Amino acid sequence: MTIEILSRHFKELKQKAGYLNSFVGTKFKDGKDTGQPAIVVFVSRKLPMAELAPEHILPTEIEGVPVDVIELAPKTWTAGRTSASELSPIEQRNLLGANKNSNPKVMVAAPKTYTGLEVDWLNYFSPIQNQKSCGSCISFGNTGVWEAIYRILLANPSLAYKLSEACGFFCAGGTCGTGLDCPTYLNYCQANPICLEQFLPYKDVDQSCHQGILQGWAQYSQKIKSWQATTDFDIIRQWIKQGPLVAVMAVYQSFFNYTGGVYQKQGPSDPLAGYHCIGRVGMSDSKQASHLRNSWDVTWGEEGYAWIAYGDSNFDDEAWQITPDITSPLPPPVPPPPPAPPALAITTSALPNATQNSPYSFLLQASGGVPPYFWAVNGTLPAGLTLSDKGVLSGTPIDLETAPIGFIVSDSGGSNDKATLILNIQPVPKPKPGCLLSPIAKIFKK
Repeated sequence: MTIEILSRHFKELKQKAGYLNSFVGTKFKDGKDTGQPAIVVFVSRKLPMAELAPEHILPTEIEGVPVDVIELAPKTWTAGRTSASELSPIEQRNLLGANKNSNPKVMVAAPKTYTGLEVDWLNYFSPIQNQKSCGSCISFGNTGVWEAIYRILLANPSLAYKLSEACGFFCAGGTCGTGLDCPTYLNYCQANPICLEQFLPYKDVDQSCHQGILQGWAQYSQKIKSWQATTDFDIIRQWIKQGPLVAVMAVYQSFFNYTGGVYQKQGPSDPLAGYHCIGRVGMSDSKQASHLRNSWDVTWGEEGYAWIAYGDSNFDDEAWQITPDITSPLPPPVPPPPPAPPALAITTSALPNATQNSPYSFLLQASGGVPPYFWAVNGTLPAGLTLSDKGVLSGTPIDLETAPIGFIVSDSGGSNDKATLILNIQPVPKPKPGCLLSPIAKIFKK
């Protein structure tokens, strides 16, 4: 398959100058779609081959599959390399887990200019999440909106309230490979309690319902009181005044490269990649665009958010309004973790001199980290000396030398530190003249 061929050469293509993204599409010639399968490479600027260094020239074909190079230079938004565009084609596909049936193409916003509406609920949302390589966007899109509306109803934008994306997604029947649709997810959350994130943190791997959930989750679980959907854009505009909404959009390949501005699909050479669930944060008639919240980490878009033009990418075809049940008790705030201990460090800065063929003992010192400490030699010791795991350097040195000794200290928390100290092994001092005379000899000497 073409996608498997691209996957084998994906890392090579990323090294080319101006590279933005690569995917499986069709070959375009003279602006017309030939229908021939091709590996398509988006670049920031399409340059003549004579202006490129040999190592940056893209091949005309890979394993017999033609390569089509397309300049991605949108007018209303900026394109760049993002956390999503850096993923492999298969990983990009895995981000899009919204079932097509949850976004029927029944209506697109009328092609007219709207005025008078400026609303944004950004301050009520939890920090941007990262669904990673799992088609769980239905849970992230709905959960983010659900949390924001909960804060709006309680008039507390800073309320510590975070639902578990894993609980709702996997218990409603979603898998990373198949995704889910909005009605199925919302119906489940209306009939069944969803735990808070602290009881079941999200992982981007398939799991059974409630797998690994902590005890006590049910006491603070939450439900959706009700939900409704509309395909009427004028109703969407009315609903957004009351709070954020859930939406499912068609994701075209260029969307992975969005870094700012008002997004618009880039013509026929910008193919559909799949469907994706996000939150509609607000709407701005001055921009003629909607504000959306994504779940591809803060390194995508405008720190995880984006603007999308009215009527673009099927974003305005349908919306879901959620009403949470706010009667369930919230758990007490999770206490902050204790401050991290100071970093582990060897505090001995110098070793006392040793004397050849004389006993020697010295205790090395360290601080910070998580005691107890365990010491080891990083290299070799002078002949006649040993180092205990408690940090005692001892023995009877044999050779005269100035020896650099490497030490490693580890703590119970898995940290370590290294240092190299110098040990000077000196000869036995020679006696001063006359110091060997016995008391009797001194008497005779007088």
